[in-house]
Amino acid sequence: MGWWGETETRCMGRFCLDVPKAMSCGGGYGMQGVALEEVIWPEPREGAFQHAWKERLRQIADLASDRAYPGDIAGTVVEQRSFREGFNGIYYLPEVEQEGKWTGLLDLGRSGLWFDGAELVKRKDRLTSSIAAIGVAYRLRKPGEVWPVPGVDYFYLDDGLVALSYGGREHSFTKLDGLDFTLTIESRSVAEAEEQTLMQGVGKMFQAAVGMGASDIPAPAKHGSRVVAGMRGEELLLRSQAEGKLYFQWLFRGEPDSGKHPRIEIEMEAHTEGDKEKKARELWDALLDSMRPAAGR
Repeated sequence: MGWWGETETRCMGRFCLDVPKAMSCGGGYGMQGVALEEVIWPEPREGAFQHAWKERLRQIADLASDRAYPGDIAGTVVEQRSFREGFNGIYYLPEVEQEGKWTGLLDLGRSGLWFDGAELVKRKDRLTSSIAAIGVAYRLRKPGEVWPVPGVDYFYLDDGLVALSYGGREHSFTKLDGLDFTLTIESRSVAEAEEQTLMQGVGKMFQAAVGMGASDIPAPAKHGSRVVAGMRGEELLLRSQAEGKLYFQWLFRGEPDSGKHPRIEIEMEAHTEGDKEKKARELWDALLDSMRPAAGR
């Protein structure tokens, strides 16, 4: 056990890691081009789903009543449906005539799941199918259930999971906060591997800073390759003497259209006075070393 005390396994997207219990963990998620947001219903929960859905319909209706010019199509409802009891959806035109937005809401008793995605009118059925499939496959974590579920390839949110294998256009953003540190993990599937390395990006940043007359330019404190969750990525630590900070970065540039090997970027910053740098390095190493695929290696 490290100086941070006990840890617990937290899953995000298709990956998990061991997070100190003293750190909060939350984020945003999406799959198949659909953004997903979990919400806890306020008390009293009875009628909370209906109230939330009526409020969303009112917001869409307001777009139509606030149209600024003749021919403005904002708020035009193209389709509204009930996928099943407690699972509603609406496809409308927010601004652009040929691109609409599907919004859906699934009731789970104590909480709900919002769906949001944009797609051309002529392709809306594809998005409709994705929302319907995700709604069927999503469930809340069961009391006492061990995550990740052994031997299966699921997509994890904060409080629930989607029991679907990779279907394209996935993303997750997770923020760990506590113990005087903040760490972010961003993962997304890509059409092709990113070409620019971390060091190349920093080099461009340095050139821009020098061009603007900046005097305090962070200097590399460590640079090299590092394997995280079975993926060999690039690790870079930058030190700012003026700010008294150390910036940690790790990047895997991704493989084309891959759920197992998406683009992943991990970042953390820490103050360096006293023993904070030592603690930061130890926490950074422990978090990265614990990261693994949720479905197993």
